[in-house]
Amino acid sequence: MKEVSRHTLLSHLLLLSGLAATLCTASANAALDRVGDFALLDDSGEFHQLSRYRHRKALALMAYDASCADMDSKVTSYAELGKRFEEQGIDFVLLDSLDLGRSAAQSLDLPLPLLEDDGQLVSETLGIAHAGEVLVMNPERLSVYYRGDSSESLAVALTEVVAGTLADTVSVSIKGCDIDYSVKNQHMKSPPDYATEVAPIVINNCLDCHVQGGVGPFAIDSYIMLLGWSPMIREVLLNKRMPPMQIDPYVGHTDSARGVSKQDLQTLIHWIDAGAPQGEFELDPLEEHAVKASRWVLGEPDYIVQGPAHAIPSTGVLDYYYNNVDLPFNEDKWVRAVQYRAGDTSVLHHLITFVTGPEEDFWGTERDSTSTSRRFVAGYIPGKDNVYEYPDGVGVLIPAGQRLSMQFHYVTNGQSTVDQTELGLYFSDEPLQ
Repeated sequence: MKEVSRHTLLSHLLLLSGLAATLCTASANAALDRVGDFALLDDSGEFHQLSRYRHRKALALMAYDASCADMDSKVTSYAELGKRFEEQGIDFVLLDSLDLGRSAAQSLDLPLPLLEDDGQLVSETLGIAHAGEVLVMNPERLSVYYRGDSSESLAVALTEVVAGTLADTVSVSIKGCDIDYSVKNQHMKSPPDYATEVAPIVINNCLDCHVQGGVGPFAIDSYIMLLGWSPMIREVLLNKRMPPMQIDPYVGHTDSARGVSKQDLQTLIHWIDAGAPQGEFELDPLEEHAVKASRWVLGEPDYIVQGPAHAIPSTGVLDYYYNNVDLPFNEDKWVRAVQYRAGDTSVLHHLITFVTGPEEDFWGTERDSTSTSRRFVAGYIPGKDNVYEYPDGVGVLIPAGQRLSMQFHYVTNGQSTVDQTELGLYFSDEPLQ
C-alpha cells in the first residue's frame, strides 16, 4: 500500500471539511423556517392542533381582526382559495389574534373556523404582525412554507406545496392593521417576577403532580428545576398537553376542571421568553412550598383507614384490585370531609371508594339489579390534592356495621413497588343530609 504523506492527508481533510461546510451552509439556506406545535379551540369548540394535521399536506392560517377595514374582502378571497386547494390536501383556518372571545366570534358568521388564541400566545409565537397575514405550515415537520398576504403569491406557493417543489420559505411583505400585543410589550419592558408572580402560578397549578415521588415525570421544587424544564413547559402549555383534563371553558361549569388562566399563561410564558430571570428573593418559594407541605391538609383525621398493601410489578398491564375494608364503628358516622394519601403516587392511577353493606361488594346491589344501596365516598385521581370537603350540611353516612369497598387501578412504571394508600375520615358531630 502506498504511504500517504502527512501533508497530503491534512490537505485532503481540509478539503473535505470545506466541502462539508459548504453543503451545510447550502442546506441551512434551503431550510424552511421552523415553528413550534400549538393547539387551540375554534369558535364552535372544535380542537385543532398543528401536528394533528400531519395527514394533510399543509395548514393555512390567516390572522383575523374584525376591526380592520379590508378584512372581509381578504377573508372572502382566502376562503375561495381554500375551496380550490382543500381537495389537494390543504386545510384553511382563521386565527383570532385579538382574543375576541367566543360569543363575539360566533356572531361574525365567518366561512372558516376561527381559532381562539387566548392571550395571543400563538400569534406571538408565530411572529404574526398584521391582520390578514397568512402562514402556510407543514404540520409534519412543523415548518413554514409561506408567510405573507393572500395575493396571487399565496396561490403560487400553495401550488408548489401540492407539487412538493417548495424548498425555501416564501416571505412576502404585507400591509395591514398592526396586531397589538399590549401584555407582551408590558412584560418585555418589565418581565414577570419569579418569586411573586411566577412561582405562585406553578404552586397552584403544577405541584400536585410535579413533586418528588409524584405522578409527574419530574419535580419542580426549585428555581433551578423550573429554569431547566422551562422550554418543555412552554411547549406543553402551547400544545395543550398540560394541564391535563382540559375542558372547554365556554361550555357549562366544571368544579374539577384543571386549567391555567389566560393571564397566568401570559405571565409564565412571557417570563420563559424573557430568559426566566431569577430576580431577588430570600427564600425560594418552590423550595419553601416543598418544606411546608402538610401530611393532612385538614389536620389529623378522626379516623384513618389503612388500605391494603398492593405489590406492584415493574412492568405489565394490571387488572383492577377490589378490596373490602372493615370499620370498627358501633354507631352511625356522618363524614363531612375526606382526604386520600396515596402510598405511591407514581403508580396509583385512580381509586374509588363506596360505603357498602356487610354482605355486599364494591358493586353493591347494582351488580344484579337497578337498585342502589352503596354510597359514594370520594375518588382519588392524580393531579389533585384529593381533599374533599362536602358542602355545609351535607355528608356521607356510614351506618354502624357497614364497611368500605375500594377499587384500585395501577399503572406500572418500570420499577416494582408497594402501594398502601390511606383514607382520612373527618366526622361531623351532628347528623347531615
